[in-house]
Amino acid sequence: MNHVTFETALVLKAAGFPQPTTYVGCSGYDISGKGRLLFIHEAYGHRVGYVRVGDPGAAITSIEKVDETFIFAPTATDIIKELGRDFSLSYMNGEWFVLKSTGDFLPISSEPSVWKHIISAEAAAMAWLALNKKI
Repeated sequence: MNHVTFETALVLKAAGFPQPTTYVGCSGYDISGKGRLLFIHEAYGHRVGYVRVGDPGAAITSIEKVDETFIFAPTATDIIKELGRDFSLSYMNGEWFVLKSTGDFLPISSEPSVWKHIISAEAAAMAWLALNKKI
């Protein structure tokens, strides 16, 4: 899985993670279809052509009003871009790590600076959510 789960996509959206205009190649969830994963195949105007991931032989379908039915499912790369240049993604021993650094060294502080998960996008989402808490 290269993107966050449906549950994490919902949490990210509620926390204010950017929901970009759909583009060819992006993935998201159709909340009107019980959270099925969609892959955007073509986009034209306000209509989007998508393929439901996991539907064998699925034809391209179009939906209108994407903003009402589509929740962006970001990849680790999408999330790291939002975190900024002080963050990196590494893989070791079956887990993905998102590291926050300052210069050449990891900071020594009471705040977490490493988040890990077996799914890269989930590790990145954990970091973004930790750093964007609504107080």
